[in-house]
Amino acid sequence: IRIFLSSTFSDMQETRNYLTKKIFPKIEKECTDRGVRFTVLDLRWGITESESKTGKVIEICIDEINRTRPFFIGLVGDRYGWIPDEEEMRRNRHLEEKYPWVREYMKRGASITEIEMQYGVLDSGLPVDAFFFLKEEHGSTGAAGSRSEKEVKLAALKAKIRKKAAEGVCSADTYSSIEQLGQLVHERLMTMIDSKFPAD
Repeated sequence: IRIFLSSTFSDMQETRNYLTKKIFPKIEKECTDRGVRFTVLDLRWGITESESKTGKVIEICIDEINRTRPFFIGLVGDRYGWIPDEEEMRRNRHLEEKYPWVREYMKRGASITEIEMQYGVLDSGLPVDAFFFLKEEHGSTGAAGSRSEKEVKLAALKAKIRKKAAEGVCSADTYSSIEQLGQLVHERLMTMIDSKFPAD
């Protein structure tokens, strides 16, 4: 079981660290006891500075989603994330040859995180074991007219995740603390693992 972990980076560092240190090792031990190898792909440590300068970030992310299918975890917090521009296509011609559909997302001004989630789960049309965890929103986000473009896009992404969850494509849980998130991640993944690799 090799799972792709998708989220924005800067605001999710603490969250990712908590899952990596506290939750994933427990699941890994359960899997090892069943003769199953469990790993989570966290690209925080997988992309070099030279790769990011040559426009390879999107290509690497999509390649890794393909390698980890059907397993996917999406963490959605308060940020929409980095929006790549047309320059990314120019810096890496191979990207458009390999994944021509990326240009449509870039024209819409989609963030790299949204591209991962749309391609990996929401628009894939393929059967997936996908789990989304949405951070609870505190206070009013303001009227649509007063929200920034990124806030509107983030709200639309969350709405699509909930819609797909209602259709049975994925799960979508809301959490209010890191500890609650850890518990939800553990429960969701162990339920999936129990169904594929029962303890007995």
